[in-house]
Amino acid sequence: MAIKNLHIINLRNIRQIEINPSPMLNMIWGDNGSGKTSILESIYILCRGRSFRGLRAGPIIRNGEEYLQVFAVIQSAEIKSSIGIKKHPVKQKSKLIKQ
Repeated sequence: MAIKNLHIINLRNIRQIEINPSPMLNMIWGDNGSGKTSILESIYILCRGRSFRGLRAGPIIRNGEEYLQVFAVIQSAEIKSSIGIKKHPVKQKSKLIKQ
């Protein structure tokens, strides 16, 4: 499966970003603290429903924001699908996953 579109809102230092990666090779580069690992973390959150850095949602949500949201359009050879996740820090068990 390939990610055709990735939309991230309020994840760590990323306010909002939309990425349309190449189906072949993609490189992520930038200064320290620019959000490179946060992009990879967003993909992990879509796959596992949680961060690889810890179980609590609060620390991964951008300071001062109420939620984080990650949405992706994925495509295999024949099927195009979308998936999204929205997490709130107040309700630790609160997750909204849509496909």
